[in-house]
Amino acid sequence: MSIYPRATQMTIPQWQELFAGPDGRIQELFGDIYGHDTRLHGKRLALFRRVLEAAAQRLPTDVPSVLIRVPGRINTMGLHSDGQYSFKNHVVFGREIVAVVQQRPDDTVFLCSPHEQYPDYTFSISGLLPPDKRGSQWLDIVEAADIERGAWTNYLVGPILALQNRYPDRRLCGLNIFADGDIPVAAGVSSSSALATLAGIATIYFNQLDLSWGEAIRIIGAGEWYSGSRGGPGDTGAQMLCRRGHILHIKYDIAFDPYEEHLLPFPEDWRIVLCNSLVMSRKTVESLQTATSRGLAQASGMVILRERFPEVLGNVKCLAHISPEHIKVRLGDVYRMLKVLPQRASMDDLPRLAPTSRSGPRWTTCPGWRPTAGPSLSRSCATGAYRCPTFPCARCACT
Repeated sequence: MSIYPRATQMTIPQWQELFAGPDGRIQELFGDIYGHDTRLHGKRLALFRRVLEAAAQRLPTDVPSVLIRVPGRINTMGLHSDGQYSFKNHVVFGREIVAVVQQRPDDTVFLCSPHEQYPDYTFSISGLLPPDKRGSQWLDIVEAADIERGAWTNYLVGPILALQNRYPDRRLCGLNIFADGDIPVAAGVSSSSALATLAGIATIYFNQLDLSWGEAIRIIGAGEWYSGSRGGPGDTGAQMLCRRGHILHIKYDIAFDPYEEHLLPFPEDWRIVLCNSLVMSRKTVESLQTATSRGLAQASGMVILRERFPEVLGNVKCLAHISPEHIKVRLGDVYRMLKVLPQRASMDDLPRLAPTSRSGPRWTTCPGWRPTAGPSLSRSCATGAYRCPTFPCARCACT
């Protein structure tokens, strides 16, 4: 099924008039999105009004515009496991990024927000990704790009360029994007991924790109690599697929086509309490390297395991498939295989640990950085295996 979203286009003043007073359409829409919590409706209405008022000062007011909202997400299970085809359990909550987006006649993209710490940025799609460079491996494009590390706009630029790379023979249109919101920043609830998802949805909509949900999530998720991370698409999947009153049980992987989701009813008498510790997790180069190292450790461990146990694991593609049920061995045998992995190893150790393998992980991180110690291989890989839904201790290992 195509992702192509439906949206209403109006000028900014027309949107402001719609949100100015009580309107049956807004009440019905908010009921569908947020439920029947009138206090939450009031907070969301105030945010939309604030965004529209600020956008009117920065964008043309006579150009048709769309409003795009992307919620924050809570990951209740499966942190850093979407790179090994294991399940993640997501819910979204009542904080979001809201953007006013307009189509441009050229391929220029103008990004802005009302906050001084997030400066404006303008770029040409063809300038950053010329026609003769399109259709290449996305990771090659990212590693060759001259990127200002730490810029907030990287999260928006990446998905736009990734979609242009997916359609090398088309000239994608430019956009004006004004974004603001109330998702806590650097709090582990995907405020940065919300920007990437926003940019991807806007690009798909205005260019009428015919993509399946799975491919769109994969491309937008990989677009975040432009920021310096090398994570999976789990956060993007959560923000695009979660529904009110449900837990999204999703399985997806950057490297594989299979894609599976289940929307499970959230118990009506349960509540999730989200506490802000006020300890900020800034997306510095160092923190991105640490997060990427976990995925790199799992990918490296999978290479070693396949080489050490070719008869059992030769055709196994990911850690989530190393379970007694999947590979037809006893639980003790799985533990013994995982025990051969070293506690720690560097990328330079991989040729020694898997001397005949030609399929080492094709992952790097920020330019100029090469992991030397990295996280625990054995612990990272065991965690990836335990999160397989058929693993005997998956339930207790993921809590």
